[in-house]
Amino acid sequence: MTWGAQIADAVRGVGGSLLDGVFSQAGGVDSYIAQCYFTQPQFCPVALGRAGPSVDRFGEGMPEESSKYLELAMAVTVGGGYVADVEWWNYGFPFEGGEPAMQSLFWALESSSAFKSLALRTPLDVDKKNDGYAILRYDAIGTGEGGIAVYNLGPKKQTISVTMPAAAIGQSPTDLMTGKQLSTLGDTYDVEVPGQGYVLLGNLWPGKWTSQGFKNCYEGAGASGSSKSVGTLSIAACMDKCLESDKSDCGGVTVAWTGDGNGTVECYLRSNIDIGQCEDGQKDKQWYTTFTRD
Repeated sequence: MTWGAQIADAVRGVGGSLLDGVFSQAGGVDSYIAQCYFTQPQFCPVALGRAGPSVDRFGEGMPEESSKYLELAMAVTVGGGYVADVEWWNYGFPFEGGEPAMQSLFWALESSSAFKSLALRTPLDVDKKNDGYAILRYDAIGTGEGGIAVYNLGPKKQTISVTMPAAAIGQSPTDLMTGKQLSTLGDTYDVEVPGQGYVLLGNLWPGKWTSQGFKNCYEGAGASGSSKSVGTLSIAACMDKCLESDKSDCGGVTVAWTGDGNGTVECYLRSNIDIGQCEDGQKDKQWYTTFTRD
């Protein structure tokens, strides 16, 4: 089954637990973003997303219910990091006379660097495991802006409790659809989401990172830190681990690229980084990159 069909079935059949594989599977958006972080700044591919399966499943006549399904499917597709591949006559892409709700969605996503196509993606825990799905998007080596998308796949309005990443706690997000500033984020945050709808939060600032290129920094070679990896993680999750600590305790990460096709890395937390003393990042067919917090 293609990822487009997976999104369509999750939206129509209420299955938030099905969605993460759409982004994390081999060839999914996470692997595209990882390739950019590996080759940056020389070459950055983007993942193209087409909502054609959604149109097939929901009906091209676009009655009110089908239109809502398609809007949610597009919000998941683009909010999760895919670049929308749309035909304006089918999908209501923003243009004069287009579907107002679809226009609002695209303008909201365009207003925040957190939802650009090469921003990192991290799934967030929610209390509504079947109906709910939430992700953190993070423009780590660009502007440093973060955003959170919360989706309700159920038919009725409900409050979804989202576990917040450490770097977002204490900040006050902006609702990107309304422009309203919301209350301060705590360890968990309750978001009221319309049935088969979504909420997009922006204006969060976890902090900006810089890629130092292919450098292997470790104890005795330009950095302090354990020789043990904290896990095989996405780059986003690796950075999130570092952001749980003050910059003095974790000033950056060195990642070993796994080449598994899913965009994962072995993650090493580092402090006291002196790039000039680090080793070259290519050794015995293994590649390392170091990212530092600004």
